[in-house]
Amino acid sequence: METNALGSSLIAASGAGSTDFDVETMSTGLANAEVVVPRHALTTKQEEDELKLSAWGSLKSALSGLNDYLTPLASESSLLQRTITSSDESVFTATADESAAAGSYSVEVTSLAQSNSLYSSSYSNLTDSIGTGELSFSFGTVTVDGSGDPTAFTQNGDKASATVTVTDGSLEGIRDAVNDADFGVLASIVNDGSGYRITFTSTETGAESGIQITADAALSALSFNTTESDLTQSRAGQNAAIKVNGLDISSASNTVKDVINGVTLNLNNSDTGATKALTIAHDTASLKTAVSNFVADYNAMKNVLDEYGGENGDLNGDSMVRGLKSQLRSLTSMPVDQLSGSYNSLTSVGIEFDSDGNLSLNESVLDAVMSSSYSSIGALFVAKGEPSDSQVNFDELSDDTKAGSYAVNLTALATKAAVTVGATVGSLTVDSTSDTLFVKVDGVLSQGITLTSKTYSSGSELAAEIQSKINGDDSLQEYDVDVSVTYNGSSFEITSNRYGAASGVEIVAVDGEGGSGAIGLQVEAEVNGIDVAGTINGEAATGSGQYLTSSSGDSADLKLRISGGVTGDRGTVSVSRGVADQLSSFIGNYIDTDGMIEGREDTLNDKLESYTLQSEKLDAKYESLLARYRSQFSILNGLLGSLDQQRDWMTATFENM
Repeated sequence: METNALGSSLIAASGAGSTDFDVETMSTGLANAEVVVPRHALTTKQEEDELKLSAWGSLKSALSGLNDYLTPLASESSLLQRTITSSDESVFTATADESAAAGSYSVEVTSLAQSNSLYSSSYSNLTDSIGTGELSFSFGTVTVDGSGDPTAFTQNGDKASATVTVTDGSLEGIRDAVNDADFGVLASIVNDGSGYRITFTSTETGAESGIQITADAALSALSFNTTESDLTQSRAGQNAAIKVNGLDISSASNTVKDVINGVTLNLNNSDTGATKALTIAHDTASLKTAVSNFVADYNAMKNVLDEYGGENGDLNGDSMVRGLKSQLRSLTSMPVDQLSGSYNSLTSVGIEFDSDGNLSLNESVLDAVMSSSYSSIGALFVAKGEPSDSQVNFDELSDDTKAGSYAVNLTALATKAAVTVGATVGSLTVDSTSDTLFVKVDGVLSQGITLTSKTYSSGSELAAEIQSKINGDDSLQEYDVDVSVTYNGSSFEITSNRYGAASGVEIVAVDGEGGSGAIGLQVEAEVNGIDVAGTINGEAATGSGQYLTSSSGDSADLKLRISGGVTGDRGTVSVSRGVADQLSSFIGNYIDTDGMIEGREDTLNDKLESYTLQSEKLDAKYESLLARYRSQFSILNGLLGSLDQQRDWMTATFENM
């Protein structure tokens, strides 16, 4: 029964009631009076906390915006860009990274690198059958005579050999089999007017990427080697020839790197005898834009903090807001620890605080610093390590790595696994007794590796064949492991191209049963490399290959690559954490998932949920009070009604007397 109905029933039970007494008004008035104060307080708290929650969201967004502008400032590659200009882009273009020095160079392109290409005799139809069997491809330097027939071939051991099994002997079938093998040769079919020809083109340019093909008898029409040649060379493999500041340079690729430090040349055409200019300059415009954006966004961030943390702000008095403002000011005004030289603070490059606490940029000061010491601005903003030893290379650090100078001491240098095979090579002839071997490289077992049966002209030629065939093994290629093979005058040395304990070389079997061939190959137990070992900052570090990583202390997670040298004292690494890096890490503590702002938001959301529960309790209390007052006042009203009736009876009686 509803409370209104209950009140009416009580009135009816006690009589008509008094017309001068309003039960409902009295009941609702008293019930409201008891809950109005706590409800007002609850509503006020809820509104205040909703405003705080919104303010934290806005503050978080502003911090994220500032952090976005810190990203290009925290990386030297994006901050210290270069502008690079070619006087004739039809001949060459170029790109440069942050290590390239400003300057001008003369460049002459005499010839472009090109790939080797071979073609077959003419066939009437695409479906004409040449034959089935195996085609063995190897790569190296090919010398041809006046008729285009190969007279000499020097194998390139750095390029893996490949064998293709042809089951569909048509031109199309051979083309598809070669292309499906995907090993560095592109097969095509062209119609030159006289008929269809199949062509084989190396996918890489350069004189050492020439193609040699050894074919089964049924496929002899596709052979191209010093013994048998039925293909014709249409284009020889060739290196690019250029001159840089008068110095002759040969490159296997038309993308030329490492000639000018930090610069990549992209060759487009040759122009013999014509010198072109290459100009490298600091991209001061991009740097100034990045710095200006940082100043503007810092000030926008400060304004948001002033708005919400000010006297009338929704976060006024919050200790975290005060700490945030104080730390941001401190990080942008203090010199960068461990950064030597004149430019170790924002003030030194023209970024200063004005009387209102905003940052301002003195462009003339920044221009002067960019002109005299461009790279110093990069060091001011980014996190980096500067080793004193040229063969100790800084690789990376983490947020846990503190600024400081850390001593490096080595007890072992990293090595590659290597096995020497055969005390003496008795013969350079590979035949069925010495042509097959199984190897394990870096823990990966190869398939059966079959060497080309023939008499090799030198130990170096046979070493190149062994290296090429091992590196062409499908199982080893799947795991991206490879080796280098050299001939030392009496035996072969097979070396993994990986450093450290994970590096390993094992000759598992020769000719299937672990025997030895006349060329000296024999079963050899696994040999492993050694990881670099030593200390950083006086504490044991973790070695992995050539990389040494600090495990604890202030230098935790400092990762170095030791490229050579000796054991013992290797100097120091000075770690500095630039302004952008420090600010980004600091802001991350606030805006990241599970960060400090999210903690504040979670607390406020919990409060808002509790306010809902408290409001529901007040509603229940109000209903309970209302029901009680209705009951009590209804009884009272009934009594008043009885008294009214008695009064009326007595009045009527006296009047009748």
